[in-house]
Amino acid sequence: MAQLRMPPRQKMINMMYLVLTAMLAMNVSKEVLDAFAVLDADLVRSEQAHAGRSALEYAVFDEAAVKFPARFGRQRDQAHAVKAKADSLVAHIEALKRKAIAQAEGLADSPDSAFTLMGIEHKDDRETLTRMLVGSEPADPRQGPGTAHELKQRIAAFRDSLKALCGSREPGLAASLDLLFDLGDRRDASGIRNNWESMTFYDVPLVAGIASLSKLQADVRSAE
Repeated sequence: MAQLRMPPRQKMINMMYLVLTAMLAMNVSKEVLDAFAVLDADLVRSEQAHAGRSALEYAVFDEAAVKFPARFGRQRDQAHAVKAKADSLVAHIEALKRKAIAQAEGLADSPDSAFTLMGIEHKDDRETLTRMLVGSEPADPRQGPGTAHELKQRIAAFRDSLKALCGSREPGLAASLDLLFDLGDRRDASGIRNNWESMTFYDVPLVAGIASLSKLQADVRSAE
């Protein structure tokens, strides 16, 4: 039964993310915020590493399709369709990250690619992501372009498109995708059940929310 396999380093990063998120519920000290900034840098590198490995796989598809078009042409086209969807989703998340940092820091333009969370001043800003992605009512997140609700829909569409490729032949892989992109309601630290949008982005420090977005990018590349 096929499953979505993550490299050991990615598993370690995911575990660190869970630990820091738990710490965040108890303590928002400078040390915890800085730890999220370090984790975000690791998540960004992980996403880039996944993209690099995928590039090698696409090259194999392309070579096989050139040599044996009747046999591998369709698979090559399917692979590049997955790549296009992943690229689009990763770029959308990146735009959200840069917009949030720019707004929180009072920048006229989005930060460049060399900009890191460790260098920002307002790591503990709780208003920007709440305003951008959720709105004032956590039980009823606002909808429309650039919101967490739209992001949730995009992620679900990407997940479901990959599951459709699995079909009935790979139920284990389809189940792994559901676990990786679990967008359902969940309980917060106080036991109150809430929606994914608010649990992820409402009233959370900027640095933690950006790290969550970076984790989503890494998960998209892993699934790709």
